[in-house]
Amino acid sequence: MQYIKFACCWWLLVSALFLSVISQGFASNSLLQPFAVSNMNPFIGVYGIATMQSSVVTAAKQSSVNVTLDAASHFTDSRNLTESIRIDGESYRLAVRFSRGLTNQWEVGTEIPFVSHSGGFMDGFINRWHNTFGLPTLGRDRVANDRLVFRYSRNGDDLINVQTSTSGLGDILFFTGKTLQQTDNFAFTTRAQLKLPSGDASRLLGSGGTDVSIAAMASRRWGEKWLGSIQLGGSLLQTGDILPELQRNWVGFAAAYLGWRPFPSLAIKLQLDAHTAVYRNSDMQQLTDEAYQLTIGGSAHVGRSTFLDVAVTEDEINPDVSSDVRFQLRLRTLY
Repeated sequence: MQYIKFACCWWLLVSALFLSVISQGFASNSLLQPFAVSNMNPFIGVYGIATMQSSVVTAAKQSSVNVTLDAASHFTDSRNLTESIRIDGESYRLAVRFSRGLTNQWEVGTEIPFVSHSGGFMDGFINRWHNTFGLPTLGRDRVANDRLVFRYSRNGDDLINVQTSTSGLGDILFFTGKTLQQTDNFAFTTRAQLKLPSGDASRLLGSGGTDVSIAAMASRRWGEKWLGSIQLGGSLLQTGDILPELQRNWVGFAAAYLGWRPFPSLAIKLQLDAHTAVYRNSDMQQLTDEAYQLTIGGSAHVGRSTFLDVAVTEDEINPDVSSDVRFQLRLRTLY
Protein backbone atom coordinates (compact mmCIF):
# COMPACT_ATOMS: atom_id res chain seq x y z
CA MET A 1 0.00 0.00 0.00
CA GLN A 2 2.82 2.43 0.80
CA TYR A 3 4.36 1.89 -2.65
CA ILE A 4 1.00 2.64 -4.27
CA LYS A 5 0.80 5.91 -2.34
CA PHE A 6 4.36 6.75 -3.32
CA ALA A 7 3.58 6.06 -7.00
CA CYS A 8 0.51 8.29 -6.73
CA CYS A 9 2.71 11.11 -5.43
CA TRP A 10 4.99 10.80 -8.45
CA TRP A 11 1.98 10.73 -10.75
CA LEU A 12 0.71 13.93 -9.18
CA LEU A 13 4.01 15.65 -9.90
CA VAL A 14 4.16 14.43 -13.50
CA SER A 15 0.57 15.52 -14.10
CA ALA A 16 1.19 18.93 -12.58
CA LEU A 17 4.30 19.34 -14.74
CA PHE A 18 2.32 18.56 -17.90
CA LEU A 19 -0.41 21.01 -16.99
CA SER A 20 2.08 23.73 -16.15
CA VAL A 21 3.92 23.43 -19.45
CA ILE A 22 0.71 24.01 -21.41
CA SER A 23 -0.56 26.76 -19.09
CA GLN A 24 -0.67 30.38 -20.13
CA GLY A 25 1.04 31.85 -17.11
CA PHE A 26 2.90 35.14 -17.14
CA ALA A 27 5.71 36.82 -15.21
CA SER A 28 8.68 34.53 -14.69
CA ASN A 29 9.38 33.17 -11.22
CA SER A 30 13.05 33.24 -10.24
CA LEU A 31 15.10 30.36 -11.61
CA LEU A 32 17.61 30.99 -8.81
CA GLN A 33 15.19 30.58 -5.89
CA PRO A 34 16.69 28.60 -2.96
CA PHE A 35 15.57 25.12 -1.92
CA ALA A 36 13.04 24.60 0.89
CA VAL A 37 14.98 22.14 3.07
CA SER A 38 13.46 20.90 6.32
CA ASN A 39 14.94 18.35 8.72
CA MET A 40 13.01 15.12 8.02
CA ASN A 41 14.31 13.27 11.08
CA PRO A 42 10.87 11.98 12.20
CA PHE A 43 11.45 13.20 15.78
CA ILE A 44 12.33 16.71 14.53
CA GLY A 45 10.50 17.23 11.25
CA VAL A 46 7.18 17.43 13.09
CA TYR A 47 8.07 20.90 14.43
CA GLY A 48 7.53 24.18 12.61
CA ILE A 49 11.13 25.19 11.92
CA ALA A 50 10.82 27.45 8.88
CA THR A 51 12.60 26.53 5.66
CA MET A 52 14.53 28.96 3.48
CA GLN A 53 12.39 30.93 1.04
CA SER A 54 12.96 33.55 -1.62
CA SER A 55 13.86 37.09 -0.60
CA VAL A 56 11.33 38.35 -3.16
CA VAL A 57 7.64 37.98 -2.28
CA THR A 58 4.94 37.11 -4.78
CA ALA A 59 4.00 40.20 -6.80
CA ALA A 60 0.70 42.01 -6.30
CA LYS A 61 -2.37 40.20 -7.69
CA GLN A 62 -0.28 37.15 -8.64
CA SER A 63 -0.32 33.67 -7.12
CA SER A 64 2.37 31.04 -6.72
CA VAL A 65 1.85 27.30 -6.33
CA ASN A 66 4.61 24.89 -5.27
CA VAL A 67 4.19 21.12 -5.25
CA THR A 68 7.09 19.48 -3.38
CA LEU A 69 7.87 15.79 -2.93
CA ASP A 70 10.55 14.85 -0.37
CA ALA A 71 11.79 11.28 0.13
CA ALA A 72 14.21 10.68 3.03
CA SER A 73 16.02 7.59 4.28
CA HIS A 74 17.01 7.39 7.97
CA PHE A 75 19.31 5.18 9.96
CA THR A 76 20.82 5.75 13.37
CA ASP A 77 21.13 3.44 16.39
CA SER A 78 22.58 4.32 19.81
CA ARG A 79 22.15 3.16 23.40
CA ASN A 80 23.57 3.63 26.89
CA LEU A 81 22.59 2.44 30.37
CA THR A 82 19.40 4.51 30.51
CA GLU A 83 18.50 5.46 26.93
CA SER A 84 18.26 3.90 23.49
CA ILE A 85 17.26 5.32 20.14
CA ARG A 86 16.78 3.78 16.74
CA ILE A 87 15.54 5.64 13.69
CA ASP A 88 15.39 3.21 10.78
CA GLY A 89 13.01 3.72 7.89
CA GLU A 90 11.89 6.16 5.23
CA SER A 91 9.70 9.25 5.29
CA TYR A 92 7.85 10.92 2.44
CA ARG A 93 6.28 14.35 2.41
CA LEU A 94 4.10 15.73 -0.36
CA ALA A 95 3.24 19.38 0.19
CA VAL A 96 1.21 21.91 -1.75
CA ARG A 97 2.17 25.51 -0.98
CA PHE A 98 0.06 28.44 -2.18
CA SER A 99 0.95 32.12 -1.84
CA ARG A 100 -0.78 35.27 -3.01
CA GLY A 101 0.69 38.74 -3.45
CA LEU A 102 -1.43 41.37 -1.71
CA THR A 103 0.87 44.20 -2.77
CA ASN A 104 4.37 44.28 -4.22
CA GLN A 105 5.68 44.16 -0.64
CA TRP A 106 3.26 41.73 1.07
CA GLU A 107 2.33 38.10 0.46
CA VAL A 108 0.27 35.55 2.41
CA GLY A 109 -0.11 31.82 1.94
CA THR A 110 -0.60 28.34 3.27
CA GLU A 111 1.06 24.92 2.95
CA ILE A 112 -0.79 21.61 3.27
CA PRO A 113 1.42 18.52 3.71
CA PHE A 114 0.75 14.80 3.42
CA VAL A 115 3.26 12.69 5.39
CA SER A 116 4.07 8.98 5.19
CA HIS A 117 6.49 6.74 7.15
CA SER A 118 7.39 3.22 6.04
CA GLY A 119 10.22 0.72 5.72
CA GLY A 120 10.63 1.93 2.15
CA PHE A 121 12.87 0.48 -0.52
CA MET A 122 16.09 2.55 -0.65
CA ASP A 123 18.29 0.69 1.88
CA GLY A 124 19.91 -1.66 -0.62
CA PHE A 125 20.78 1.15 -3.02
CA ILE A 126 22.20 3.33 -0.21
CA ASN A 127 24.33 0.48 1.16
CA ARG A 128 25.79 -0.18 -2.30
CA TRP A 129 26.45 3.54 -2.76
CA HIS A 130 28.30 3.75 0.58
CA ASN A 131 30.34 0.63 -0.17
CA THR A 132 31.28 1.82 -3.67
CA PHE A 133 32.63 5.16 -2.49
CA GLY A 134 33.96 4.02 0.90
CA LEU A 135 31.47 6.07 2.90
CA PRO A 136 30.59 5.12 6.50
CA THR A 137 27.50 2.92 6.81
CA LEU A 138 26.86 3.85 10.47
CA GLY A 139 25.57 0.33 11.11
CA ARG A 140 23.17 0.09 8.17
CA ASP A 141 24.94 -3.04 6.91
CA ARG A 142 24.26 -4.89 10.20
CA VAL A 143 20.46 -4.75 10.08
CA ALA A 144 17.78 -5.99 7.71
CA ASN A 145 16.87 -3.74 4.80
CA ASP A 146 13.62 -1.84 4.45
CA ARG A 147 12.34 -2.03 8.03
CA LEU A 148 10.50 0.66 9.97
CA VAL A 149 11.65 1.26 13.56
CA PHE A 150 11.22 4.74 15.03
CA ARG A 151 11.87 4.13 18.73
CA TYR A 152 13.18 6.00 21.77
CA SER A 153 13.36 4.35 25.20
CA ARG A 154 14.29 5.88 28.56
CA ASN A 155 14.68 3.96 31.81
CA GLY A 156 13.08 0.93 30.19
CA ASP A 157 9.98 2.76 28.92
CA ASP A 158 9.22 3.30 25.22
CA LEU A 159 8.42 7.00 24.87
CA ILE A 160 8.22 6.69 21.07
CA ASN A 161 7.60 3.40 19.29
CA VAL A 162 6.38 3.45 15.68
CA GLN A 163 6.97 0.19 13.79
CA THR A 164 3.90 0.12 11.52
CA SER A 165 3.66 2.06 8.28
CA THR A 166 1.56 5.16 8.67
CA SER A 167 0.43 8.12 6.61
CA GLY A 168 -1.93 11.05 6.75
CA LEU A 169 -2.31 14.81 6.93
CA GLY A 170 0.62 16.65 8.49
CA ASP A 171 0.69 19.96 10.32
CA ILE A 172 -0.73 22.78 8.17
CA LEU A 173 1.25 26.03 7.81
CA PHE A 174 0.13 29.63 7.34
CA PHE A 175 2.70 32.29 6.47
CA THR A 176 3.24 35.87 5.47
CA GLY A 177 6.18 37.84 4.07
CA LYS A 178 7.07 41.49 3.68
CA THR A 179 9.84 42.91 1.51
CA LEU A 180 11.56 45.76 3.35
CA GLN A 181 14.01 46.71 0.62
CA GLN A 182 14.36 45.68 -3.02
CA THR A 183 16.54 46.92 -5.87
CA ASP A 184 17.74 45.30 -9.09
CA ASN A 185 20.56 43.50 -7.24
CA PHE A 186 19.48 43.32 -3.59
CA ALA A 187 16.43 42.24 -1.59
CA PHE A 188 15.73 42.09 2.14
CA THR A 189 12.57 40.40 3.45
CA THR A 190 11.05 39.31 6.75
CA ARG A 191 8.72 36.31 7.06
CA ALA A 192 6.50 34.82 9.75
CA GLN A 193 5.00 31.33 9.89
CA LEU A 194 2.31 29.66 12.02
CA LYS A 195 2.12 25.84 12.23
CA LEU A 196 -1.08 24.27 13.54
CA PRO A 197 -1.31 20.77 15.14
CA SER A 198 -3.42 19.12 12.44
CA GLY A 199 -1.24 15.99 12.16
CA ASP A 200 -1.53 12.94 14.43
CA ALA A 201 1.40 13.11 16.88
CA SER A 202 1.00 9.46 17.94
CA ARG A 203 1.93 8.46 14.39
CA LEU A 204 4.68 11.13 14.03
CA LEU A 205 2.63 13.06 11.47
CA GLY A 206 2.65 16.20 13.62
CA SER A 207 4.00 17.56 16.89
CA GLY A 208 0.75 18.09 18.78
CA GLY A 209 1.64 21.75 19.34
CA THR A 210 1.35 25.16 17.69
CA ASP A 211 4.65 26.70 16.52
CA VAL A 212 5.57 30.21 15.38
CA SER A 213 8.65 31.13 13.32
CA ILE A 214 10.12 34.51 12.38
CA ALA A 215 12.95 34.92 9.87
CA ALA A 216 14.89 37.58 8.00
CA MET A 217 16.59 36.91 4.67
CA ALA A 218 18.72 38.87 2.26
CA SER A 219 19.79 38.17 -1.32
CA ARG A 220 22.48 39.67 -3.51
CA ARG A 221 22.67 39.25 -7.28
CA TRP A 222 25.88 39.49 -9.30
CA GLY A 223 24.94 40.09 -12.91
CA GLU A 224 22.47 37.66 -14.47
CA LYS A 225 24.23 34.43 -13.48
CA TRP A 226 24.91 34.50 -9.71
CA LEU A 227 22.70 34.88 -6.65
CA GLY A 228 23.62 34.49 -2.99
CA SER A 229 21.21 34.43 -0.04
CA ILE A 230 21.34 34.11 3.74
CA GLN A 231 18.59 33.56 6.29
CA LEU A 232 18.46 33.86 10.09
CA GLY A 233 15.50 33.16 12.32
CA GLY A 234 13.97 31.48 15.31
CA SER A 235 11.01 29.25 16.13
CA LEU A 236 8.89 29.28 19.27
CA LEU A 237 7.69 25.70 19.79
CA GLN A 238 4.71 24.96 21.98
CA THR A 239 5.25 21.89 24.15
CA GLY A 240 3.65 19.10 22.16
CA ASP A 241 3.19 15.35 22.39
CA ILE A 242 6.62 14.20 21.12
CA LEU A 243 8.95 13.79 24.13
CA PRO A 244 7.45 16.81 25.93
CA GLU A 245 9.71 16.36 28.97
CA LEU A 246 12.78 16.79 26.74
CA GLN A 247 11.54 19.36 24.23
CA ARG A 248 13.00 22.83 24.00
CA ASN A 249 10.63 25.72 23.34
CA TRP A 250 13.03 27.85 21.30
CA VAL A 251 15.08 26.81 18.25
CA GLY A 252 17.32 29.02 16.12
CA PHE A 253 17.91 28.34 12.44
CA ALA A 254 20.06 29.68 9.60
CA ALA A 255 20.75 28.99 5.94
CA ALA A 256 23.20 30.09 3.24
CA TYR A 257 22.64 29.62 -0.49
CA LEU A 258 24.57 30.16 -3.72
CA GLY A 259 23.07 29.74 -7.18
CA TRP A 260 24.73 29.89 -10.61
CA ARG A 261 22.89 30.06 -13.91
CA PRO A 262 25.24 28.78 -16.66
CA PHE A 263 22.41 28.69 -19.21
CA PRO A 264 19.23 30.81 -19.50
CA SER A 265 16.99 27.85 -18.54
CA LEU A 266 19.22 26.01 -16.08
CA ALA A 267 20.64 26.82 -12.64
CA ILE A 268 23.01 24.90 -10.35
CA LYS A 269 22.64 25.42 -6.60
CA LEU A 270 24.43 24.78 -3.31
CA GLN A 271 22.80 25.33 0.08
CA LEU A 272 23.63 24.79 3.76
CA ASP A 273 20.84 24.67 6.36
CA ALA A 274 21.31 24.46 10.13
CA HIS A 275 19.28 24.65 13.31
CA THR A 276 19.94 24.35 17.03
CA ALA A 277 18.87 21.34 19.09
CA VAL A 278 15.16 20.63 19.55
CA TYR A 279 15.66 18.49 22.70
CA ARG A 280 17.74 18.59 25.92
CA ASN A 281 18.48 16.48 29.01
CA SER A 282 19.51 13.46 26.97
CA ASP A 283 22.81 11.77 26.13
CA MET A 284 21.55 10.86 22.65
CA GLN A 285 23.20 13.20 20.14
CA GLN A 286 20.39 12.46 17.68
CA LEU A 287 18.20 14.59 19.96
CA THR A 288 20.52 17.18 21.49
CA ASP A 289 23.04 18.10 18.75
CA GLU A 290 22.70 20.87 16.19
CA ALA A 291 21.70 19.78 12.69
CA TYR A 292 23.58 20.68 9.48
CA GLN A 293 22.31 19.71 6.04
CA LEU A 294 24.16 20.24 2.75
CA THR A 295 22.04 20.31 -0.39
CA ILE A 296 23.14 20.28 -4.02
CA GLY A 297 20.91 20.34 -7.06
CA GLY A 298 19.54 22.41 -9.86
CA SER A 299 16.51 24.04 -11.41
CA ALA A 300 15.19 24.01 -14.96
CA HIS A 301 12.81 26.38 -16.70
CA VAL A 302 10.14 23.99 -18.02
CA GLY A 303 7.30 26.37 -18.92
CA ARG A 304 6.49 29.99 -19.49
CA SER A 305 6.35 30.64 -15.75
CA THR A 306 7.15 27.20 -14.33
CA PHE A 307 10.30 25.69 -12.83
CA LEU A 308 11.33 22.22 -11.73
CA ASP A 309 13.83 21.83 -8.85
CA VAL A 310 15.79 18.62 -8.22
CA ALA A 311 17.95 18.33 -5.09
CA VAL A 312 19.84 15.86 -2.90
CA THR A 313 20.55 16.55 0.79
CA GLU A 314 23.24 14.79 2.85
CA ASP A 315 23.99 14.82 6.59
CA GLU A 316 27.76 14.23 6.37
CA ILE A 317 28.57 17.36 8.40
CA ASN A 318 26.86 16.06 11.56
CA PRO A 319 25.49 12.53 10.97
CA ASP A 320 22.52 11.10 12.88
CA VAL A 321 20.71 14.37 13.63
CA SER A 322 19.04 14.60 10.22
CA SER A 323 18.20 12.04 7.53
CA ASP A 324 21.04 10.06 5.93
CA VAL A 325 19.93 11.20 2.50
CA ARG A 326 16.95 13.08 1.17
CA PHE A 327 15.73 13.60 -2.39
CA GLN A 328 13.50 16.50 -3.40
CA LEU A 329 11.44 17.32 -6.46
CA ARG A 330 9.67 20.65 -6.46
CA LEU A 331 7.45 22.10 -9.16
CA ARG A 332 6.65 25.79 -8.82
CA THR A 333 4.56 27.98 -11.06
CA LEU A 334 3.26 31.53 -11.07
CA TYR A 335 -0.02 32.72 -12.52
